[in-house]
Amino acid sequence: MGIKTARTFVEGQSKALTLYTDILGLRKVNDIDLGEFRWLTALAVGSVKIEFLLKLNVHPAAKTYQEAIYADGAPIAAADTKKMKLSA
Repeated sequence: MGIKTARTFVEGQSKALTLYTDILGLRKVNDIDLGEFRWLTALAVGSVKIEFLLKLNVHPAAKTYQEAIYADGAPIAAADTKKMKLSA
């Protein structure tokens, strides 16, 4: 058994897609319009393993979780990328 999709909560799917693709170097795999939100996944270039689901944090529990993790300074994921654009 393997993990196919890993969910990460985001405040804005378009902004998150820009971060994951343009800055971190992942490629968009799925962008399916589901009305109020999208099924939006990104995958590391050259990888066929785990897609990141950029899930809109519309559920109150998701928002609370996201705020608590951020306040604690805890990472939600670890990634390794060779393509990253940094600006001052």
